[in-house]
Amino acid sequence: MSGHLLSAVIFLPLVGVVALVLGGRQIGDGTARFVTLFVTLVTFVASLAVLARFEQGQAGFQLLEQASWVPSVGLRYLVGVDGISLWLVLLTTFLFPVSVLASWTITTNVRSYMISMLVLETAVIGVFLALDLIVFFVFFEALLVPMYLLIGGWDKRTEASPFFMWYDWMVGGWGGRNGKDGSNATSPVFGVGLAVQPFEGQERLTPVVTSTHHIVPDSGGPGTFRGGCGVEKGGTLTEIEDTVMSYCCDRARSVTWGINGGLPSSPHGVWHTQNGQDTFLGAVFSNVAVGAGDAFVRPSAGGGGYGDPLLRDPEAVLEDVADGYVTPEGARRDYGVVVRELDAELAEWEVDEEATEEERKQIRERRLGWLEEDPEALAEKYREEEIGAFELIRRHGVILDWGTGELLPKTTEGFRAMLKRRVVPHWENG
Repeated sequence: MSGHLLSAVIFLPLVGVVALVLGGRQIGDGTARFVTLFVTLVTFVASLAVLARFEQGQAGFQLLEQASWVPSVGLRYLVGVDGISLWLVLLTTFLFPVSVLASWTITTNVRSYMISMLVLETAVIGVFLALDLIVFFVFFEALLVPMYLLIGGWDKRTEASPFFMWYDWMVGGWGGRNGKDGSNATSPVFGVGLAVQPFEGQERLTPVVTSTHHIVPDSGGPGTFRGGCGVEKGGTLTEIEDTVMSYCCDRARSVTWGINGGLPSSPHGVWHTQNGQDTFLGAVFSNVAVGAGDAFVRPSAGGGGYGDPLLRDPEAVLEDVADGYVTPEGARRDYGVVVRELDAELAEWEVDEEATEEERKQIRERRLGWLEEDPEALAEKYREEEIGAFELIRRHGVILDWGTGELLPKTTEGFRAMLKRRVVPHWENG
């Protein structure tokens, strides 16, 4: 046993909670921010003391602390640190003051927000240091409470006005593989085999009405074997109050790439509509205030393609068009396959073999040059709606802020380098 250093690190954030609670509404927003920042910084310094006391190279748990909890059933408070949990604790205590600074511009329910942040920090650190199963579960369940309060709002559909949290994950596309296309709209790609939530249940429990949920054509990365398609899901907020929205994803800029000549899929990001104004919020944000009548929509990515898309069987592309996974425009742009409509309602199309041969020849001759075109000029074409995101990403390797259309030069440079390394060497050109 070695003092109470670990317990100090775990429970120091609760000192800030007590101060903010006892201060009540007399504590201003600025004071709440500074108190929280100060407490999280002190906690970080305390975690550095743990690092200083930790003996590198010694096996097992160190700085053990133990206390009897419920002797009649053998429950005890037991915490300790090893070479893995040490760095997780240090990362946690470092990120929390950073998170507080990142949340400095929050203006809604600031004191409650900061209290939730401090409780969350205690719970997260406790999870990493707990050595007793029951203690672990106590901390684990405790962290769900502030997370619930940090994401959500008040449901005003009833007089009781319960607090609600609409927590949603989406299906997406698997990548293409050697000999087979990727699966479309599959849930395990984003989790551990969990099914997506039924709309009826979501709408009954929360004041959010699902407005759309459909497979996005062309979202699967083109390849000899196509990536699976992603979906787009949106909703409208109804009777709510003091509600915030947060989102955590990726691939807005690092768009899912293909391999062995396959092309990328599609970018992520949330669009928020408020008072008729559409705003792109990106793929990572938190505590965005939303109100009744607001709407949102966001896509999930498809999988990357496998193999040169110009080698895909035109009949397979034709089948994708008939199934709605690829548009006729996408078939020509990404695969060089020209299809003619016979009866779209009956999903009857045919391949123009002569035009397809010529289109594929033109793409082979030009596609290396597409990756060298001026990114700023291409961004301007995107802003003028002369070209779309799929053409910009797949033909030119250009990445933008998808809300403003502003070129991201360093991201574009890295994305083009990735395409030239992972994709171009597998193409048959000329």
